Amino acid sequence: MRRTGRFATTALVVAILLLPLGAQARRGMGQMGKRGGNQQHLQKCLQQLNLTENQKQEIADILTKHKAEREALMQRMEKARENLWTVMSSDSSTEGQVRAAWRKVSSVKEDMLVLRHKEKREVFKVLTPEQQKQIKEMAGKARVRANSMRRERERMIRDWLRGEVGK
Repeated sequence: MRRTGRFATTALVVAILLLPLGAQARRGMGQMGKRGGNQQHLQKCLQQLNLTENQKQEIADILTKHKAEREALMQRMEKARENLWTVMSSDSSTEGQVRAAWRKVSSVKEDMLVLRHKEKREVFKVLTPEQQKQIKEMAGKARVRANSMRRERERMIRDWLRGEVGK
C-alpha cells in the first residue's frame, strides 16, 4: 500500500473515532473539504497514536469492507440536504414541508452514526488499550473545543443583538 493511501485510510479512522457524534453534520458540509486545520490535526493525532503496519492494514480492511455503504449514505445525505435547502429557500414552503425534509436528513444522519459506531467498535478491537485510551482523550478534547466554539458563536450573536436591536 502506498504511503498516501495509508495516511488517507488512517486519517479516516481517526476522523471516525475522534469526531463527536454528529459533529460533521453540525459543522456543515463546507468544512469537510477544507485543507489545513482538520488535516493537520488528524496528522498530529496519527503520530500520537503510532499505529503499527499491521494495525494500519487491519483498519484499512475494516474501512474497505464498509466503503460502499459509507459512500451510499454520503450520496443520500447530499440529496437530503439539498432537498432541505430547497425547501428552506422557498418563500412558499410550509412548516410541514420543512419537517418532512428534516426527517429525511435526520434519518440518513442516524444511519451514518450507526455505521460510524459499527466501524469504531471494529477498529477498537485492533487498537491496544493504550491507543484506545489516547483516542478517547483526543475525542474528549475535541468535544470540549467544539462546545467552546459553539458557546463563543452564541455569545457573538447575543452581543450583536444587544448592540444592534433597539438603536
